[in-house]
Amino acid sequence: MGRIENNLPCVTCGYTLRGLPSDGACPECGMAISRSLQGDHLAAADPQWLRTIVRGQRLLTTGLLAAISGLYLLIFGGVTFLIITDIRSTLPRSIEYGFYIGFGAAFVSLLIGVYLGLVGTYFMTVQEGREIDRESVWSTRRMARWSMLGVIVTCILVYSSQFLSGFGMRWVGVEILSRSLFILMLTVAGVSLLKRLEALIRRVPDEPLAKKIRSHWILVRWAVPAVGIYVLILPQIGFGGGGMGRTMRLLLAMPLVIAGFIGAIALMADSIRIFFTMRKCTATFQDCRSNTQLPSEQTAR
Repeated sequence: MGRIENNLPCVTCGYTLRGLPSDGACPECGMAISRSLQGDHLAAADPQWLRTIVRGQRLLTTGLLAAISGLYLLIFGGVTFLIITDIRSTLPRSIEYGFYIGFGAAFVSLLIGVYLGLVGTYFMTVQEGREIDRESVWSTRRMARWSMLGVIVTCILVYSSQFLSGFGMRWVGVEILSRSLFILMLTVAGVSLLKRLEALIRRVPDEPLAKKIRSHWILVRWAVPAVGIYVLILPQIGFGGGGMGRTMRLLLAMPLVIAGFIGAIALMADSIRIFFTMRKCTATFQDCRSNTQLPSEQTAR
């Protein structure tokens, strides 16, 4: 029977196991020390924490499906609605009402997706025992959690400025600033969460899946700002007036318009791939969870 000679943290609570027998249990939480000796593999992590990760990943996957469904309904429904504008008066009223019902369902689906995404992010960013004393201030876990909170705050600011503009209180500078912060927070949240997911998958280990996740967050890092500038900021700048000034503004904005359009197409195409990647991550985490036992389960045996 050997003793732990280094400052090995318990995978469950982070307690330093130095000096304790390797076949014993953590005096703080009761987890077998042998599990902490198995290294950084995800299957050797705290079963309770891993169960939380599985729950969060399921919520994120379901939320992503709801958000994608709502987004595609809005896009294709809106395009169809514009196409039939000229013949809308000749169509039965039930068809027009059907469009409005579809738009309402799309918004509800988006809201459900956002809610599930927020809750899933909270579970996915729960701190692991071994991270208690070793985690940096700028870790992806903390960045994902705080930037998601920033998304909520900046989203409220954007809608507040839009609401006030309806009463004649419009400050273009404030609107551009709030929308810019929203784009920044959304980009940081998406990239940080995918990086967190990549780091967990590397602990399985599953290198091909980790590389696929890496390709997703690289796209998100560039596409989300491009689409955000195209959709949220450029319309606020305006291209009114005439003469040389308007021409120069159009020429300067053209690269941003092109980048935003390309980014939007890339995000739409990659969103389906991200969903299937998230499904695979859920199954992978579940497999790791099935190979672990809680201290109560160990005692029962």
